[in-house]
Amino acid sequence: MSDEKVISIDWSALFKPIEGLQCGDGQSNRLEIEREVIPIIFVPGIMGSRLRNQKGDKVWDPDDAGFMIDRYGKFSVTAKKRKSLVVGVTFKPDYLHVITDDAKHSKKFADNDDAGRDKRGWGGISWSSYGPFLEALQKKSDDNDWSEPIRHCFEFPVHVNGYNWTASNGDSGKKLAQNINDVIAHYQANGRMCKHVILVTHSMGGLVARAACKLHGAEEKVLGVVHGVQPAFGSPAAYWRMKGGFERPQGGPTGTIWDWFRNPLKMTKHVVLGTVGAWVLGTNGEEVTSLLGNMPGGLQLLPNKLYADNAGNKQWLRYDDAEGVAVALPVSDPYEEMYRKQNVFYRLVDPAWLDPGTSTLEPEDSLIDSDSPWEEYEMNLKSAERFHDRLSTQVHPQTFQFYSEGLPTAECINFMREVHSFGGKAKRVLSLLKSAAPGTAASTATSGAIKASFGLPAFTPSGLAVSGAFMLAQALHQNSDVSANRGGFRAYVPEGDVMTPDQGQAAEVADADGVPDIDPSAESVFVYTLQPPAGSGDGTVPVSSAKGLPAQVRGWVNDAVTVAINDKHADWFERGHEPIYKTEAAHHITTAAIENLCLLKIEDRVGPPP
Repeated sequence: MSDEKVISIDWSALFKPIEGLQCGDGQSNRLEIEREVIPIIFVPGIMGSRLRNQKGDKVWDPDDAGFMIDRYGKFSVTAKKRKSLVVGVTFKPDYLHVITDDAKHSKKFADNDDAGRDKRGWGGISWSSYGPFLEALQKKSDDNDWSEPIRHCFEFPVHVNGYNWTASNGDSGKKLAQNINDVIAHYQANGRMCKHVILVTHSMGGLVARAACKLHGAEEKVLGVVHGVQPAFGSPAAYWRMKGGFERPQGGPTGTIWDWFRNPLKMTKHVVLGTVGAWVLGTNGEEVTSLLGNMPGGLQLLPNKLYADNAGNKQWLRYDDAEGVAVALPVSDPYEEMYRKQNVFYRLVDPAWLDPGTSTLEPEDSLIDSDSPWEEYEMNLKSAERFHDRLSTQVHPQTFQFYSEGLPTAECINFMREVHSFGGKAKRVLSLLKSAAPGTAASTATSGAIKASFGLPAFTPSGLAVSGAFMLAQALHQNSDVSANRGGFRAYVPEGDVMTPDQGQAAEVADADGVPDIDPSAESVFVYTLQPPAGSGDGTVPVSSAKGLPAQVRGWVNDAVTVAINDKHADWFERGHEPIYKTEAAHHITTAAIENLCLLKIEDRVGPPP
C-alpha cells in the first residue's frame, strides 16, 4: 500500500531543493503548491465603457445597436440632444457611472458565473469590442495554459476596470488606483497570496493606467503594463473629428475598386458599419464638438505639447496663407496657438457648437459674447493641459506597448486653399467627376439600379446619359457645403485674414445649416478645405503617438518592447483602432508580455537562472 506524503510549499520553493521528501519503497510525495494570484486588470478605451446617468437611465451602450441608433444615429437627433444625453447642461465628473449590474448583459458570460466575472467588472465594458479577448485570456487562465514554470507559480483572474470616459483621465486614474488596492485586498482577505496586478490597456485606457501608476501611487502594486494603441501624446484625429465629424470609411487595402472584387464581404461590412458608426459617433463637427468639447476626457485625446507626426515634425497643422506662403503650427504650444483661438478658421472649437441649439442669435450679437459655454470649455481645456503636463512621458518602468500601422490616419492636419469663385467650384466638381469616372462599387451599383429601374441597358446613349447625370448630381452634392461639412470641413476666409467670416466679423452670422452668409461674387475670398487623413496608423492613433513612450522592460532591448502590428500579423480589415484586441497578434503580444513580466518576478524572488 502506497504511503503518500503531502508537502505544502510556496511557489518560490520550486526553484531550490525541497526538504522532507520520502524516498523509500512504496512511498510517494505529493506537492501542494501555493500559487500567487496576479490579477490581470483590463482598462478599455474611450466609449468602451457602458454608462448610465445619476437617475439610473442608460446613456451609452455600444452592445445595444438599437439603443445607440435610436439615441444617437437618427437624422432627427440634434447636437443639442446628444449633449443633453452624455454631458447634461454642463460637465460634472459624477454625472455618469459605469453599468456593472445589468443582468441581461451579464448573460454573455454567465456560463462561468461561478468564476465571479460579474463581480470582476466584466459587465461594464463593450462586449462586442473586448468580449472575445477577455474570454480567451480567462480561458487560458482557467485551463492553466501558461508556459513553464509560470503555470505552477501564478494564477491570473481577469478583472475589468470600466470608467467614466467623459471625466478627466486623472480622476479615472485615481479610481483605478483604488480599484487596484481593492482587488489585491480581496484576494488577501480570502487567504491568498497577492501582491501585484498586471494592467492591460486599450487606447485612452493607457492614459488612465499611467495616471494611476505615476500620479496616484499605484506603481508599486503593478507588476507591469501592456499598452495597446495608446495615444500617448494625443492624436490629430481628435482635432479632425471636432472640425469635420467622424471620417467616412476610406477605401480598402489598396484603395482601389479591386478591393471590392477581392474582399466583397469585408468591404461591405467595412463601409456599412463604418458609415453607421460615423452617424452614431458624430456626422459633423458640431455633433462631435458638443460632446468632446464639453468633457475633459475627450480633450485629453488632443495632440499635446510633445506630439510630433510620423516624420518627427512638431508642426502638425499646415495651410497656405492668402499670399500662398506655407504656415505650420504649433510653433510651440497648441493650446494657445490653436485650441484657445476663437476667430481663426483653424480654431479647434466653434463657440456656438459648445452649446448648440440654445437660441438663434440676432445679427448684432457676436457668437464670442456667449461666454458661459466658452468659459466651461476653457476650464476643461485647462484641466486637459495640466494633465498632459503632469503625465508628460512618465511610464511604468516595466512596460510593453504595441501599435497598428498601415491604415489611413490623421497624423497631421492639412488645409487646401482655393480661390472662392465659380471657376474654383467648377474645378472641384470636375475633380469629383474624374475620381468617380472609373466607378466605385457604390456609385456603379447605384447608377446601375437607376438604369435598371428605367429598363435602360448600360451601354446605350440613354443608359450612358443616365450614368452621366447620376455622376454629375453626385459630384454637385459632394461639393455642396452641407455635404462638405459632414465628414469634412470647409471654411471661407477673406484675403489677408485667417479669421472665419462668421466669427471674425460680428456682422457675419451663420445660416441654420452652418454655412456663413457671404457674397459668392465677393473678391479675394478663399476656401479652406480639411483634407482626408493620409498618414499611417490604426485609423485613429498615428504610429508616432502609439509608439512614442520611452517604454522599457528590465533586461530587454527597448525596441523589443514596442511591437508593430502590420500586414505580416493581421488583415487590413482587422487591425483598426477599435477591433485591435480581436486580432491573434494582440492576443499573442499580450500573453507573451504577461509571461515575461512574471519571469522577471520569479527572478526577483529566487534570483536569475543559473
